[in-house]
Amino acid sequence: IIGDNYEIVLDNVKGLGYYLEIEAMKDMGSPENVKSEMMQFISSIGITNYVVDYRGYPFELLKLSGKL
Repeated sequence: IIGDNYEIVLDNVKGLGYYLEIEAMKDMGSPENVKSEMMQFISSIGITNYVVDYRGYPFELLKLSGKL
């Protein structure tokens, strides 16, 4: 899904499950402002139970395999 402000992708990562990725598509100012805007957006579409993870799938897969 691509809108004016965000690109939203639902990924199914083997071994990890489903992830929702949200990427800002335009300059929204400081990183703090982008984070605040995204949190407001997530809330506005009814998502209330989530974990923010900046490390990415490779980190999570390594952790799952016990290599971290």
